[in-house]
Amino acid sequence: MITVSKYRQRKKVQKPDVIMSRMDYVIISQVVKLLQPAILTDEELSFLLGKPNNYVFSFIMDPSDKRRFTEAQLDILPFLLNCTYSDLIPNDTPSGEIQLFDTNRIESKKETTFVHSIDDATNRIRITWKKEKLKSGSFRRNNELLISSLQTWIKAGYFNKGRNGLEICTALKHSCKFTFSVSDLEKSLKVLSGKRRQLLDKKIVHGMINYFAT
Repeated sequence: MITVSKYRQRKKVQKPDVIMSRMDYVIISQVVKLLQPAILTDEELSFLLGKPNNYVFSFIMDPSDKRRFTEAQLDILPFLLNCTYSDLIPNDTPSGEIQLFDTNRIESKKETTFVHSIDDATNRIRITWKKEKLKSGSFRRNNELLISSLQTWIKAGYFNKGRNGLEICTALKHSCKFTFSVSDLEKSLKVLSGKRRQLLDKKIVHGMINYFAT
């Protein structure tokens, strides 16, 4: 989970490290803010968007990264984050660009931190986004009920047509009587795509990871 902290400081005259679209910055900031109440991690959001695990995290922690949420992704983010479109892009968001000062990404054994400063009308605001790393040797236990259900769906032909993570997750939520997390689903699909079982194959379709029966 990404945590946020802020504090105010005096403005000073200096050259910005990054100049980017204000709307892009606001969207990224709001996604960071909305992940926790949505009970989602950035990895889970990336999975539901049909992308690799580090997709969202990469441009949260590197504003110079030219990748941004696409228009198609913006259309489904309110659904994924259980929010309104105005929660994602507040109505009073000004147009134009925003300057980021004193940007710094810090890697330690326990966490990744991205610090930066932005200016408001009177002050400079120092913002820290921090994410804990998984402990070495830690792993998620398999959700065997979920794996069994997916195997049944494979036999029934559900995966004869490519399915992305969001499609699979939505269909399971409507049909399964047991609970599972997005991480459970991602790991279960990984298990079924692995060398040991080889029941599913991954392919990129229209820029999204899809799962096909082998």
